[in-house]
Amino acid sequence: MKINAGKVCGGMLLAAGVAAIWLWPKAKAENVEDSAVRPVRSMIVAGVAKIPDIKFPGKVRAGKTRHLVFEVPGRLVDFDLDNGQEVKKGDILAKLDTRDFDADVRKAEAAYDDAVIRLQRMRDAASKGGVSKNEVSKAEADSKTAAAQLDIAKKALESCVLKAPFDGVVAETYPSSLDMISVGQKILTLQSTDRIKFDVSIPETMVVSKNLVELSKDRRHYVVFDSLPGKEFDVDFEDFTTRADDATQTFNATFSMPAHPDYSFLPGMSVTLVIGGADIDATREFPLTVPSAAVGADDAGGHFVWKLEGSGKEGEYRVVRQPVETGELSGTSLEIKSGLSGGERIAVAGVALLSEGRTVTLWKE
Repeated sequence: MKINAGKVCGGMLLAAGVAAIWLWPKAKAENVEDSAVRPVRSMIVAGVAKIPDIKFPGKVRAGKTRHLVFEVPGRLVDFDLDNGQEVKKGDILAKLDTRDFDADVRKAEAAYDDAVIRLQRMRDAASKGGVSKNEVSKAEADSKTAAAQLDIAKKALESCVLKAPFDGVVAETYPSSLDMISVGQKILTLQSTDRIKFDVSIPETMVVSKNLVELSKDRRHYVVFDSLPGKEFDVDFEDFTTRADDATQTFNATFSMPAHPDYSFLPGMSVTLVIGGADIDATREFPLTVPSAAVGADDAGGHFVWKLEGSGKEGEYRVVRQPVETGELSGTSLEIKSGLSGGERIAVAGVALLSEGRTVTLWKE
């Protein structure tokens, strides 16, 4: 019996020894693994959002357009302009035959001279009691009427000459020399050359978003011509229509720029208006959100994220618990109302496995 008891006791000791040999290193290995520097998936909380460039199609139109007409009828006798011809303010563009108008001025001058002489005679006679005051008053009225008729005749004569109201280019001419012209008939179209304007079609989705419109105000606006790829020309916003085009359901916006000394941009040329992209404060313009998987919960019902701060050793980070106040959940994104300001790096996976002060590295995709 003693021998059997010894064998049993020896076997138990041997089994315990074997278990100690196999189990003790494994437990030690688990402890080493828990304290090992592990990689974690992370992200930088958006503090700055990038708004991309926005592009719209457009066309060139003249900065200022005027249809020039005569205010009096007559025969066109001096009209020798070519389409595209440049003119300066005050240049004579067209003339009417002035013979009838010259005669009208001479007739009006003679009538006025007669009226002035008659008025003077009436005043002299009235001073001697030879005529009544009513007769003097009538002579004064006749004199004023003659003066007015003379002014009208002179103005009609001046209207026989059509002058350029501003520097520009002749876009189109209509009648020919020696044609009979009526009052208000278009003679030519003059377009200014000091500024170039652009009509741009803005879709209603852009107009509806007031926030997007506000964000676009301080951004760079420029145009690119189809015929000059790669060249950008800054433009200024001028005005905006509040009624959509019936055919395209877009709204027309007008932009302009000074005339360029090296290029001739003519009405009808195609352009693309670009509203340049910009960096904006995402925390001010939009709710700050993080993946819902990045947010943990404690026993008290509070929420937190794990911030990754530099440990002082290159490539390694120290895990820091950061309490946060959460808002609405949208899909897989959770709004952060407070606790983060943007720019922080946080862990987005393995939240339950991290602990305060642990050292980690960044997961390389």
